Amino acid sequence: VQRRLALLWGALLLVLDPEGAAAAAGPALGSPAAGPGPGAAAAAGPALGSPAAGPGPDVKLMVTEMSKILKPMNKMLFRLVFTPKSLSSNSSTFRPTALQYYTGSTAPTTIVCAVSGHCLPARDVHAGHIFQQRWRSQLQGNLGFRINDPWNILLMHKNVEKGFDNFEITILPVHHKVILLRKDLWDKVVFEYTKEDGITAAGGNDSGQHGSRSAKVAVTWGDLHDRELSITGANQPSDMALGIHARAAYTYALDSGWCTKSQLPALDYGSCEMLHRFLADVASSSSDGGLTSVSSGSSDSGLGGGPAT
Repeated sequence: VQRRLALLWGALLLVLDPEGAAAAAGPALGSPAAGPGPGAAAAAGPALGSPAAGPGPDVKLMVTEMSKILKPMNKMLFRLVFTPKSLSSNSSTFRPTALQYYTGSTAPTTIVCAVSGHCLPARDVHAGHIFQQRWRSQLQGNLGFRINDPWNILLMHKNVEKGFDNFEITILPVHHKVILLRKDLWDKVVFEYTKEDGITAAGGNDSGQHGSRSAKVAVTWGDLHDRELSITGANQPSDMALGIHARAAYTYALDSGWCTKSQLPALDYGSCEMLHRFLADVASSSSDGGLTSVSSGSSDSGLGGGPAT
């Protein structure tokens, strides 16, 4: 697909700037620099656009037709790159850094799920990527974060993380509101937990309410919709990363028929800007054989760098 796009891009340049394209390609066959080609005198006809040859091609029409071809291919490339389903996110290599960033401890016994707002045993909470690990080779340039920076990580119940990775939910940048995209999951249970001493909603203290100690509490996908992230303090996730995830999730959800465009709140950050950057990177990479990866290492500046907003 990328090769086809590169060929189309080259054809478009040939239409818009034939002299520049010819110069980039080197001396033409039959030119003084290259020498005459075989049968040049017999094969040579009237120049394109000369009275004998008739009018040249309608450049405006050709550009319009080329745009019609490129537009669906751009959309197809976007869909091929920003796909659901993540690599495992509960890695020990970046989890402690994310825990320190959000909780102040590298090994807390309980963690507040940022999406549901429930304080849960640490074993049930995963450190999940926002800008997914599998996307990192598809974009270049400075996004304001590296793949394993803590502001590209969210602490979520393991089942919530699966839904996030599969684009069933997303989170609005800036507003930090959870949006359920797969509407048929509304009444389905995403996880259950046992309310024990010290394990309560929003990280509060149970204050000795022993009567509910063994009661199971069910959390549905609908309970997550329109919630603000439960993250206190100055350390927040990257709005740039959230914007990329939200745009990809919107596109996938609409293509899958999970919701309609009228049901989705507007994305006022990190949408078209990131799509345009992606398409520009695809075009420029066609000449050098690949795209520059977003670094897989953690930020050199440490936790003090903060997320890109």
